[in-house]
Amino acid sequence: MDVTWKEFLLATGLWLHGLFGAAIGGAATTLGNLVLMPDAFNFGTGLPMLGKSAFIGALVGAILYLKLSPVPKIKKDIVALKLTPQK
Repeated sequence: MDVTWKEFLLATGLWLHGLFGAAIGGAATTLGNLVLMPDAFNFGTGLPMLGKSAFIGALVGAILYLKLSPVPKIKKDIVALKLTPQK
């Protein structure tokens, strides 16, 4: 596969964007803990528990993303964006 450095950086950037998005989405589900168990998960004494729960949610989100997309798909991402590879 003949890939330029620019194409590699573009695909890797898109892949990292998806990975961080999945991690943020996983951590955001922790907000449900505030509603379900406000005594255990709160911004006062329950802050360490809330942080641990957010970390686990982010980790699960990132792992699930890595299951679907373990490495950047360079040519597929470029075609999806309708970019023409440089020669």
